[in-house]
Amino acid sequence: MYGETSSWIGFVIAANEELVTIEHLSKYGRYDGIVTLKIIDIERIDIDDEICRSIHFLYHNKAELERLSKTYENSERNTGDFLAVLTECKEKNLICSVDTKELYLACFVIDVNFEEIHFLAIDEYGQKDGECFVKMEDINYVSCGRLQEMRRLLLYNIHYRI
Repeated sequence: MYGETSSWIGFVIAANEELVTIEHLSKYGRYDGIVTLKIIDIERIDIDDEICRSIHFLYHNKAELERLSKTYENSERNTGDFLAVLTECKEKNLICSVDTKELYLACFVIDVNFEEIHFLAIDEYGQKDGECFVKMEDINYVSCGRLQEMRRLLLYNIHYRI
């Protein structure tokens, strides 16, 4: 941790009494450059917490992320039809993101019809985060195939399916 809002996650590649150099990884487990920090500025070091385990898993499973990317890429492109996108995500068991007037969800679609959608929310670490029902008229946008959705699906799979 570096300040209240900054953190660096990765592998320590060099350290001395004054500085530490880290091979930084993005939240998607991808190489994100080299960071050198003053030891005195480090407020906290976390090891093997939920975010570190998640990024470590993604880092070591890049091929699976690429395979999943192809699955999403080959999905139908009914971008103007929420019902079609949600139905396809349900049928293919893919995570989508939904923005409503009151909340933002990354979720699986459990059931879908013209009036109401039943979702299973998935948190950023791939954990189940409750079920909810949303009226179709309250949905502002639906997306699928973005990195954040693939990340959550891979992490969900290690918790519940594999």
